[in-house]
Amino acid sequence: MLFYLAAIIIPVALTMREVFTLPDKVYDILKFLVTIGLPATSTFYVGLAKVLGWPYASEVAQITTLVCTFIGTLIGISSHYYWQEPELEGDDLGDEDAHL
Repeated sequence: MLFYLAAIIIPVALTMREVFTLPDKVYDILKFLVTIGLPATSTFYVGLAKVLGWPYASEVAQITTLVCTFIGTLIGISSHYYWQEPELEGDDLGDEDAHL
């Protein structure tokens, strides 16, 4: 039973790494947007809205926070899978020690 479960989980885990790893340029752009671009834009709008009487200032701030959190979570997942060690195939240290 455990063998069949492992046969299902291991290929899924390997494909998840491929699916959730973002290309470097996309990662850099999203990280800039989440850490600097969107919060700065939201703060700018909320500040102007207060001074000029524009509508929906708190809604814009809340939506920006939700979007940044969502994209930040995707970036975190991508970073986790990017830095995860790949599986060694064939001649890993375990096989060499077995021949001693």
